[in-house]
Amino acid sequence: CPKCKTEAPLRTKYSCRYTCTRSKEKCNQPSILLSDLEKQIDNFLGTIELPKDYAEWAIKKLRKDHENESGERGLINRNLQSALTSTTSKLDNLLEKYLTQENVGGEIISEEQYLSLKKKLAKDKKDLLKQINQQSDRQDQWINLAERTFNFSLHAREWFAVGIKEQKRAIAMGIGLNPYLKDRII
Repeated sequence: CPKCKTEAPLRTKYSCRYTCTRSKEKCNQPSILLSDLEKQIDNFLGTIELPKDYAEWAIKKLRKDHENESGERGLINRNLQSALTSTTSKLDNLLEKYLTQENVGGEIISEEQYLSLKKKLAKDKKDLLKQINQQSDRQDQWINLAERTFNFSLHAREWFAVGIKEQKRAIAMGIGLNPYLKDRII
């Protein structure tokens, strides 16, 4: 609220009016009719709406780029898998050398060396597994986010027009509105 300097989401005090209800002191900002509030949000949604043909073209282009990059991602995944196999093999060999009969007295590898190398290789293996998981997650996340963003831009206005109160609030928050009233203007 610009009057009381409280940043709070708008709350309904009455069934058809919205007003600041979390003020620290008496706030003199007038409330707004729900219909006026919805008109203002709808007008804003109109400013972010994309033409349907452009959005469809952009989604197709993103999917094509995603497919083209799959070769590069495959190479990266193969390299990460190869490094993981190598590290796992090194860990196995280290354990084998440490447990051999020739190393009973620690002649080949001491316990301190073994523990230090094992710790380093285990950390490398953990890092490689994390990179592999992140790589596969990242592959799908960006295309899904882009498609959801384009679909939201295409349909938010119609979803807002027919949605119930909770859906309308979710749409307003989805576009990043942190609404406050000043002279009945959101």
